[in-house]
Amino acid sequence: MARAPFPVVVLQGAPYERGHQHGTAFQRDIVSDLDRLARSVPARVLVRTRREAGASWRTLNLLAPAIAAEIEGIADGAHCAAEDIFLNSGFEFFGEPAPTGCSAFAFKGERGAVVGQNWDAPHGAKSGLVLFVHLDPDGFQLATVASRGTLGWLGQNGHGLCLTTNDLMLDTRTAGLPSQVVRRMVLSEPDVPSALRLLHRLPHMGGRSYLLGDASGRIAAVEVSPAAGVKALAGAGPLIHTNHALLSETKAVENRALLQQIYPSTYDRYASLAGAAGSMRYVADAKRVLRDRTGAPNAVAKSFSREEATETACSIVCDPTAGVIHVCLGLPCAGAFVAHGLPARDRVSVRRHSDPTSPVVRADIQQTLPQVHSRSPRNPRDAQLGSRSRFLRG
Repeated sequence: MARAPFPVVVLQGAPYERGHQHGTAFQRDIVSDLDRLARSVPARVLVRTRREAGASWRTLNLLAPAIAAEIEGIADGAHCAAEDIFLNSGFEFFGEPAPTGCSAFAFKGERGAVVGQNWDAPHGAKSGLVLFVHLDPDGFQLATVASRGTLGWLGQNGHGLCLTTNDLMLDTRTAGLPSQVVRRMVLSEPDVPSALRLLHRLPHMGGRSYLLGDASGRIAAVEVSPAAGVKALAGAGPLIHTNHALLSETKAVENRALLQQIYPSTYDRYASLAGAAGSMRYVADAKRVLRDRTGAPNAVAKSFSREEATETACSIVCDPTAGVIHVCLGLPCAGAFVAHGLPARDRVSVRRHSDPTSPVVRADIQQTLPQVHSRSPRNPRDAQLGSRSRFLRG
């Protein structure tokens, strides 16, 4: 049986309008996800998280009002509260790590920077993933892989900056911005140096690594901790990361017991990436590494195990110099990557084609996507967070 393709949805207009189209397209799914979240969190925790999210929301409106407007649009399109959408994009508010272990790398290839990642998640997570292509009034803005009703996990923008990220078991704090907001803010930057400067300025809530590449061929990797700050990995690459800290400053604040509980496969996956690092030169090499099943189930292309109940939900390879993003839904060793040509900021046409092993026929993306919903006549509002909560009540 042929595997279902990676869903792709084009969103057009200003931030609020794009958010409204997102919320309208997935209204039923978003409401179901919020109901599930509400049932899983005790009322006393919701009281605390709402308070912390309110402070974070005010920070977001100061630092990135366009992202706040997009969240308001998603909420209005899905007929729910902006508070709910914001909380659903901020697992950090709930004080529990999200079991989304990943294997990622960035290298300088023969034709420019290449950044790749296998995004691992619990059973069922891949069914909620969508590749959202954002077109603002000036043209193509970004493409991001996101769960329905959220801001996004990873992606590539119209300037050619691409980003992947890994969860780290470091110190946490209740104030700051959730990592999905940070990712989207970084993807508003034009290049790696600008992205690094922004990461140093932002208030982070927990531990992460970020791997970056841009159209000029630059790559970078950092580990982020509220206590240790933003620390760069040295070397020209390849830069590789899984879910354990690599630097002395971040190792000092790593919760190793929690790491072993949540991500016991991290060292095996890192060893596989390290063993393949010397052979990474082309996009095809990146795909080969991401398909690696050596040491399964604790492989780069990860499957479920009793010790770690996650599997690779999607795989991505960013080629920012060529302006192409390659995505595969589910285990890449069992499926095909589909390449989406991403336009520069002054063009809006997006095309896709399969890799040589894929049976997918070449097609214009506009011919295969659901119709974009018409823009909402409503305007974004300066509402107080929590004034329209429907689901996440405490």
